[in-house]
Amino acid sequence: MFYNTLIDLCNERGKKITPLLLELKLGTGSISRWRKGVIPNGETLMILSGYFGVSVDFLLFGKNPDYDFSPEEKELLKYFNLLSEPNKIKVIERAKTLYEEHNA
Repeated sequence: MFYNTLIDLCNERGKKITPLLLELKLGTGSISRWRKGVIPNGETLMILSGYFGVSVDFLLFGKNPDYDFSPEEKELLKYFNLLSEPNKIKVIERAKTLYEEHNA
C-alpha cells in the first residue's frame, strides 16, 4: 500500500521517485523493498509526509484520519521535516516564545 500511495503522489506532482528521494536526501536503495511491501522507517515517513503535505496514515494506508492540515500547516510541516533535529528544537522553542509574547 505505501509504495502505491507514494507512486500516486509522485505522479500527481510530476515527480519521479528516485530523483525525489535524492532531492530529499533519502537513500534510493529501499525502493525495491518498498515495492515488495516493506514499510520505511519513521524518519523517512515524516520527511515524505511533510513534503507531500499528507499524514503518515495517508502514506501507509492511503487515507487520512478525520482531520486535514491547512495549507499553512502543510507548508510548515514540509520545511520542518527537512530540518536537522537541533534546528527542529529551535523552531519549537521560537514558536513557543512567539505564542507566549502574543498571548501574555
